[in-house]
Amino acid sequence: MLNACEWIQVIGESDNGQDAVTVIRRESPDVVFLEIELPRLGGIELARALTPTPAPMLVFVTAFERYAAQAFDVSAVDFVLKPVAETRLAYAVERVLERYDDLHHSGPRSHRPSSR
Repeated sequence: MLNACEWIQVIGESDNGQDAVTVIRRESPDVVFLEIELPRLGGIELARALTPTPAPMLVFVTAFERYAAQAFDVSAVDFVLKPVAETRLAYAVERVLERYDDLHHSGPRSHRPSSR
């Protein structure tokens, strides 16, 4: 679904949290769409592991509603529940783009954020 989003370029994927940290640090994406329950290092722990270095914007995508408060405690831009509807994902991408524009003062859509 992310590949179909005009303003998102997928630059990597990982199937566990420890590998994701390595890829995120190497690729420096602007935004990471992140599952909460990952093997070897969960999404919340992964988010904490990215600080104090400049961390990417985080969008949690999960079937576990109970983690919403924790996700926002680690400064998530959005929290999307599975199964993901295209309209809901589009809304999350719009929030990411608005945050990106706010952070970079670059005007509307002047740069395409990269994603993992």
